[in-house]
Amino acid sequence: MDYKETYRVISSEFADKWHLTPIIWENTILTKEVEDADTFVRFTIQNTFSENVTLGHNPRQNKEGYIYLQIFTKINIGYGLALDYVEEFLRIFENERFQDIFTYSGELFETIKDADDSNLYMTGIRVPFIST
Repeated sequence: MDYKETYRVISSEFADKWHLTPIIWENTILTKEVEDADTFVRFTIQNTFSENVTLGHNPRQNKEGYIYLQIFTKINIGYGLALDYVEEFLRIFENERFQDIFTYSGELFETIKDADDSNLYMTGIRVPFIST
């Protein structure tokens, strides 16, 4: 499975199952709906490594990476809500298999202020994957 197909499969899985907040997809501009929301998420996929797993002229490859979700909450919304969204994201992706993609246990980042002049906090979660 190539990178484009991996991205298509993973992002389709997320789009089909996530209905809790507005989503910012990669390479998109913030919309008014997202800017006005108390909570929104940014979904990204980062490929990190690939290797040939067979020999020959056209070897099969495994590709590894991370599925990221950044959860943005406005000040005074609460960390608890962000953790609820983390749990929902893990229900979708943690230790799952879809097509030729396998996922592992999620890793939670710390919650940080988005920027000095921002009224947003960001909580991050990532799930490692391998596609074959």
